[in-house]
Amino acid sequence: PLPQAVLPDGFVVNLELAATPEETTTGLMFRPTLAADRGMLLLWPEERLATIWMMNVLVPLDIIFLDDAGQVVKLVVDAQPCNAEPCPRFTASRPARAVLEMAAGSAAAHALEVGSTIAFDRVSGYPVSMKE
Repeated sequence: PLPQAVLPDGFVVNLELAATPEETTTGLMFRPTLAADRGMLLLWPEERLATIWMMNVLVPLDIIFLDDAGQVVKLVVDAQPCNAEPCPRFTASRPARAVLEMAAGSAAAHALEVGSTIAFDRVSGYPVSMKE
């Protein structure tokens, strides 16, 4: 079974995981479509000021920056495809551990906002259990 994100309204998104530097750099580049129930979770070994770049991304995306606990720290809605520099870059205002990329319109359709918490199934080591 695929890894999954469970949004606060119960909607389930089947995930592709990007954990290596090459995977997180490539992300959803060159994909002609992205179904409403599919997404990509980009994971880093520690929280960082992650930057997402739309170069060679072919479909509009909602970009959801998440902290260690799976809480939304920043939302970028309807980020547009870009096939030539300069392409916009999106950076969270505070460190993020992961980024969930979904089809544009997903955040609004599922009432996601900064502070929402997304649950994950079958994603090893994420969310990170909070230390006491």
